[in-house]
Amino acid sequence: MFFQIFKINHKIITMTAILGSLLINNSAWAVPVERDLYVTDSEYGNIFVVDPSKSVSILVSEAQIMAATGATEARFTDNGLYYDQATDNLYFTDSESDSVLVRNSSGVVSVVSTAAQITAATGGDSNPEHITMVNGDLFVTDARADSLLKIDIGTGNVAVWTPEADFVGVTGITSVDMHSGIAVSADGTTIYVASDDAPNAVFAVDVATGDPTLLATDSRFNDLDVFLTLAPNGDIIIADDSGGDDIFRVTPTGTVSIFLSETELEDLTGFDVNLEGGLVFDEFGNFYLAEERTDNIYKWLVDDILSGTIDVASGALYLSQADVVSGLGLVSTPSRSGVDYEGGIVFGRASVMRDVPEPAPLALLGLGLLGLGLARGRRR
Repeated sequence: MFFQIFKINHKIITMTAILGSLLINNSAWAVPVERDLYVTDSEYGNIFVVDPSKSVSILVSEAQIMAATGATEARFTDNGLYYDQATDNLYFTDSESDSVLVRNSSGVVSVVSTAAQITAATGGDSNPEHITMVNGDLFVTDARADSLLKIDIGTGNVAVWTPEADFVGVTGITSVDMHSGIAVSADGTTIYVASDDAPNAVFAVDVATGDPTLLATDSRFNDLDVFLTLAPNGDIIIADDSGGDDIFRVTPTGTVSIFLSETELEDLTGFDVNLEGGLVFDEFGNFYLAEERTDNIYKWLVDDILSGTIDVASGALYLSQADVVSGLGLVSTPSRSGVDYEGGIVFGRASVMRDVPEPAPLALLGLGLLGLGLARGRRR
């Protein structure tokens, strides 16, 4: 009798077991949510927000950045963003002041590390660009020192975590130019960066030690000096903005393939593409690209989130330059017009939270499903 009931209800029992496993490993299991998209604009020096309805507004103004840095303008040339969900803080770099900044959850913008602090650590001019966070510390690429920096967010103290000499010391590398994007593996143990020098290469850096290893190089790589991100399955997605103008996929074991080809990109945009802008996935596995030639944002729908693939044929215009100019009320001047996507994009604050119930109600739900299944089994 018990065997028969178990056979009838094996799917429900399995689901209950999975729910129990999730409860053990997560105090509150959150499903994917729609988030606001944060976009850097190097033309007007603002960071603006795009909500899921595609309404746009200023998140961080150039005036706020100038007030914090003392500079006469703000620019985002190869500058990245990192959003910390735990604190609702947005960290970013600025190429005019060459500093690292934060917009806190109250909207206040301040400097985390000054150019002087970075220079003191590197021994040369500062040029912080791409940024991420691991275990509460910021990690930032510096394009002048060609190094990976580690920054204490509380004090702003800067340490050279992986110096240029360590990258050059990797077998097969003769020189590096660290203008690339940055990303962290899902387990938080590895930082991925790239160089566009001799040769163009993707590196894996041990978070604990700062030691770099060569992950991948490829004859198709021409200019890896722009942005990279992680696909939902943990693969590195990295743009190459000269030569083939392709976007590549690099697996954590170093296998290289085409994610989006130049032909596929240009068939969509109608122009010779310029891949200087940011790229990112949302929590559902959809892919977004801020393309610098058209200064439009494009979107591709997820194909298989577990494989980190997209439906290439689904590529479409998500937000046009004209939409942004109109929505933000940007006024052209002799020196400024439109928007300019040369910096990063990142998903930030959740627009609509849809968390599942807390552990106790979720456990009761699982037991309820099991009981319902057993009852149905008896009636048979």
